[in-house]
Amino acid sequence: MRAIHRAALLMLVTTGLVVGGIVGTTEAEPIRVLVLLGGEYHPYEAGSKILLDAASQRLDIKADFVRIDNPPEGFPKTEKATIPSNITILEDPDLGKKYDVILAYNQSNWTKITERQMAGYLRFVRNGGGWVGIHSVTETFQSNREYVRMAGGSFTKHEPYRKMRILRIEGDHPILEGIENFETPDEFYYHDQCDLEDKHVLLVCQSPDDQLVRPIAWTKMYGKGRVFFTALGHSVESCSHPSMLRQVTQGIAWVARKKVR
Repeated sequence: MRAIHRAALLMLVTTGLVVGGIVGTTEAEPIRVLVLLGGEYHPYEAGSKILLDAASQRLDIKADFVRIDNPPEGFPKTEKATIPSNITILEDPDLGKKYDVILAYNQSNWTKITERQMAGYLRFVRNGGGWVGIHSVTETFQSNREYVRMAGGSFTKHEPYRKMRILRIEGDHPILEGIENFETPDEFYYHDQCDLEDKHVLLVCQSPDDQLVRPIAWTKMYGKGRVFFTALGHSVESCSHPSMLRQVTQGIAWVARKKVR
């Protein structure tokens, strides 16, 4: 199947996609990335390492990895937690001076956030920090309407893990460079509060449930900050797919207003 034209997507889903381009230079300073991890059911530590290792081949990155959950003894079951938990890092008033991008790959299990921490999190993006969200982040903090608005949607359910046919929206967005239609094993995510009028949809997939074409990856603005979300990333296999590695690498560059090598 060929890539979907934007006009066709409008007819299939809704209207009002926002187009944005990259602004940035190849400054010598590295992109400082704070990686937020935590939860169950996904290989957060292994998957994030795969994604950041690949990004480091094309970007100058300095990454700090932090878990924001507090699992009980013997958990998570999916993978052993080896990275220390420190959700209080979001309270740091200098967070925006220390990091350029937050890459969030986490889920709600054992994750509690205070109002002060959430305020710091949202302030980081609103004031110009970049945000890259992977897979289950839209299942996290769903009771906070401002977080949902920032992320661009709220997870409702998913289909069983299976092969998915991902379609690229035609256009010249930097995150899509080198990406064509592809197949990958993953979970199809359904989202509520996913207003297409405030986002630029990059990738779509036909849902197994109702056969509608729904967004899989998008960009948007939150205040001064750039946001990129992809619903892919359930497993090590899906995180390792070349098109996943490329979209996350180029997504980091886009939200940081930098260019890839």
